[in-house]
Amino acid sequence: MMYYLFLCIFMIMNLCRLCVCSVELRIVRPVSAGTDDDNHHLHIREFQVFDNMNTQLTLSIIDFDSQIDPWPVSNTIDGNLDTFSHSYFPEDISKDHFILYQVNGIEDYCDISNIDIYNRIDGDLHASHRIIGSYINVIQDEVTIGTFDITQDLPLYTFNINQLTTYTDDCLGTDAPTEEPADEPL
Repeated sequence: MMYYLFLCIFMIMNLCRLCVCSVELRIVRPVSAGTDDDNHHLHIREFQVFDNMNTQLTLSIIDFDSQIDPWPVSNTIDGNLDTFSHSYFPEDISKDHFILYQVNGIEDYCDISNIDIYNRIDGDLHASHRIIGSYINVIQDEVTIGTFDITQDLPLYTFNINQLTTYTDDCLGTDAPTEEPADEPL
């Protein structure tokens, strides 16, 4: 009897696990973006995500490749624009830098409206350009849905989920504009 009770509890726990959806965001500074002139670093001041009501969502850091003190990865979600993260700068620069975030409080990437990334601002060091060539993956249940590319040096990047590179109309809903069919010639 105890065996069957344990089996039922195990099955319910696994069914519940199937119902939980996860939304993750991964920012990557790939080696392919260049390593010359000390460029292979990832510096983020703040990483923010907003829902469709423009409410900021909380993020948890799931994984990252490296960090150095006094600029830990946790600075990217501390709410302070005067801090930033800094990836480690090893002799071996053959690996991509990345930070992987869990978006808390939502179950579908369509619940995101904007992703804001505050780039490092450093005056005379001119390190803010190191972000060029980086990208952000939007991940739903371990499947990459699409990518935002960072192609220029800006202090703030705002990415709208409806402009996702591999966007497939999943988030448009019923109120989305549709393309009218062309009139047939008479």
